[in-house]
Amino acid sequence: KTFCIAKIDYDGNNPKLVAVDDDGEGWACTQFERTGTAHAFVCWVDYMCRTDEGRYLHENGDLFDVISTSSSSHNQAVRKLDEAIAITESIVNDGTKFCCFASFGSD
Repeated sequence: KTFCIAKIDYDGNNPKLVAVDDDGEGWACTQFERTGTAHAFVCWVDYMCRTDEGRYLHENGDLFDVISTSSSSHNQAVRKLDEAIAITESIVNDGTKFCCFASFGSD
């Protein structure tokens, strides 16, 4: 399942990490959707680029398009879990979540 872990705001002189979780502590979570075995997770970057004819409208009125590294022709980060996790029907039905903590630089 695809979900956003964090956003990095590059406007201005100092990039800053923007947590996407509800409480602002940096944890992003998603529920498991189907049974199976989890061995790793894949991370990639979607860049929102300000353009004159973008497809996405920002709240400040600027237009943006996305450049993504999610396709197989780009570098992606694969993070192997310490141990494989069996995702059972009870895990899916109970709404158990997979969570990632976002950090940037020395955070």
